Amino acid sequence: ASTGAQRFVPVTLRSEHAVGALVLMDAVTTWQAYNAWGDYSLYHGSGGESDFTHRSRVVSFDRPYDNDGQGDFVGNELPAISLAEKLHLPLAYATDVDLHADLHLLDGARGLISMGHDEYWSTAMRNAATAARDRGVNLAFLGANAVFRHIRLEDGSLRDGADRVNRMEVNYKRRYGDPANGKDDAEVTV
Repeated sequence: ASTGAQRFVPVTLRSEHAVGALVLMDAVTTWQAYNAWGDYSLYHGSGGESDFTHRSRVVSFDRPYDNDGQGDFVGNELPAISLAEKLHLPLAYATDVDLHADLHLLDGARGLISMGHDEYWSTAMRNAATAARDRGVNLAFLGANAVFRHIRLEDGSLRDGADRVNRMEVNYKRRYGDPANGKDDAEVTV
């Protein structure tokens, strides 16, 4: 803008296949966990950073990012993408939600690179990465705190009733209160 303001809207164009490539994976589940658009994130409620009690337990991918939108992308992931492209490495691109949705995303890949703070993982994401590793795909985590928080991804609906697959990220951070507790203990988000 003429005022100098800018807004980032990170977009990942998933590669058609990963055969022979290093897959650079954007950690969009972590971006959404920390995203406080509308004054709520998986960390705090409208009372600010110390308002853990009123935090969201479910956040939607169908909302913009807070502040200028750059979040973890510009600081944690863009430098790795820029370097890999500058080195002319064989690359493919995906998000962690893509990994969740497609157990075969990494078929034939040389490696999976988690570029930065990649904290929030679902069971399906972990299973896909582990299966790929067992097939010989290299895994590299370039940030700290990777695969720390267990999440579920659920479908959501827009106001017009259109279904949206894997658009809601669930993380209660505590066993109590999670509707899966006592029903599907492997999917409790602790």
